[in-house]
Amino acid sequence: MKHTHYVIGLALLAPLTLSLGCSEDDVSTEAAYSEADDLVKIGGKFDTGYYSSLAMELEGTFEGIIEIDLTALSDLEREEFQDPTVLRLIAENQVKMAKNQLNEKRLHLNLTAGEVLFDSQEVVERDEGTFFVAAFTVKAESLVTYTELEEVGINPLDLEDTSHHVTVPADPRYLFTRAGESCADGHANGSLHEGNYFYYFEPNLETCLIPMSPTAAFHVHSLLPQEETFPEYDRLTADGRLDIAVIFGAYTSSEPPDSDWGVMMWRSYAADLRTSGWDEVAGLEMGQRYQRERAGLLELIDLYSPSDLYNLQDTDGTFAELLKTREVIVYNGHSFYGSLNAMDDGANYPEDTYQILFMNSCWSYAYYTKQVFTHKATEADPSGWNDADVINNTTYAYFPQMSTSTRKLMTNLIAGAESGGVDDYGRRFSWQSIIGIMNDEARGVCPEDADPQDCRHYQPKTAHEIYGVSGVRTNVYMP
Repeated sequence: MKHTHYVIGLALLAPLTLSLGCSEDDVSTEAAYSEADDLVKIGGKFDTGYYSSLAMELEGTFEGIIEIDLTALSDLEREEFQDPTVLRLIAENQVKMAKNQLNEKRLHLNLTAGEVLFDSQEVVERDEGTFFVAAFTVKAESLVTYTELEEVGINPLDLEDTSHHVTVPADPRYLFTRAGESCADGHANGSLHEGNYFYYFEPNLETCLIPMSPTAAFHVHSLLPQEETFPEYDRLTADGRLDIAVIFGAYTSSEPPDSDWGVMMWRSYAADLRTSGWDEVAGLEMGQRYQRERAGLLELIDLYSPSDLYNLQDTDGTFAELLKTREVIVYNGHSFYGSLNAMDDGANYPEDTYQILFMNSCWSYAYYTKQVFTHKATEADPSGWNDADVINNTTYAYFPQMSTSTRKLMTNLIAGAESGGVDDYGRRFSWQSIIGIMNDEARGVCPEDADPQDCRHYQPKTAHEIYGVSGVRTNVYMP
């Protein structure tokens, strides 16, 4: 099913279904709320690497061939393809064009490619002209969700050592300019452009006549290893404080009204902070600062509303500043097809600083996960995992859920920091338990050991977020 998109400038916003019941009155009142209601259950131990209670990560390799027609190009234009950076970007664009086809196979590919390795490069003379041909491979991860696999009777283990062939453009550059709408389907009228073409690419349309790669495939090698992991609580609390930033973006593309879903979620989260003992204090020119001292920690949450972002007229600038200075950053909003430029500038990431990012937007696993790790990587840590954990989503992000999912994460993350990872009741604030409770809430599934009276507000949902966390396989902290 294709979905409607909202437009901000040239960036289209990721689709969001507003089928969950939530009125303005529901989210604007400061009703009785207790942090204890959000805590993970007592006891238990869980095993996995990338972790989601609803999905599994697979490791594989994408194999492709680029073919560029040089016939009408000058010698200077041909030299461009000797640049490794240019070739890498072309290869990455070809990988992105496989997104929809792999989705149909229940494989949700991470669209930020790893290192691109070119197996061969040559100029080939053919009857139809002169072509630059380059074969490449790139390591890529993919998520599969348990529900989707169950629907078609597939065991995740059966996916190991399988190959999935796809049809992608031989030359993926400038598709909108070259093909217009002839190779795209499902977009709103007038909304298609180069930046989002991959999202709507449909090679099987009769109107799609651009040359396709002679071979392209995603080869699944293995399921990634499993183990219980914790946030690096010792590094978060080493200075005796937690510096947190929470952003709520607007659902609409204009100045957000009070009825905007982003505004309502911001209001709801602010109310829960006040109810649970956070004091609003001075310190920000834009936004609100909430402060609390507990368990020997100074805890600060800087909260930004959709109106704050609109008044600043610079989401990227705000995000860049927060990346440089905060240990925990929560972004609630649209994905903009992976074009939050602040996240693609290495200067925005502090060196030797462990950070946790929650990208609560549509398909953020595919868009932003590797982007963070790429800029966190060092010679000693080429994966970038040592200094970052990234909570992500492998499906739609639903605006009416954003306040609750943010609260669930922050309540348990802060409780883990205060307790060192395990509290006096035996709660283990591991990534597995935190992600599990976030997904239970998103699905509307009451925890098995909960009092039935506590489950009255749970309403099972067939469409919901699928949260997971990446970069945790090398975490070393253990309480």
